[in-house]
Amino acid sequence: MDSELLALALAWPHLEDLLINLSWGWSTLGGITPNGLLQLLQKCPSLAWITLAIDTRGYTELPPSGLLASLGLTSPRTIYLDVLDSVIQAESVPAVAAFLGCTPCSTFSFTAWASENFIKPLGWEV
Repeated sequence: MDSELLALALAWPHLEDLLINLSWGWSTLGGITPNGLLQLLQKCPSLAWITLAIDTRGYTELPPSGLLASLGLTSPRTIYLDVLDSVIQAESVPAVAAFLGCTPCSTFSFTAWASENFIKPLGWEV
């Protein structure tokens, strides 16, 4: 998923809003990874509203110090992030918390939700 979204970012570097499945969620495994999200922010410096699923499967390593500077992400900005019906895997909680703490954003707003109308993917416990 990262490579596809980053290809869009290269095509639309002035993108301000990226809303994918805003009202429905994904009801599937996958989404952009935390590292892919940082690259998306790097390639689209005007991006202020993001609605898409986050894939935290296997994301357990804490982000290295200096990661943001290496990507050129040093200016704080306000970003609204809606992670839809994403599930943060239990083993990923410390790494995701550290990732969110080191983002270049001055404000993150999360609206994660689930609905009985969603069909839960096989193998996922919520």
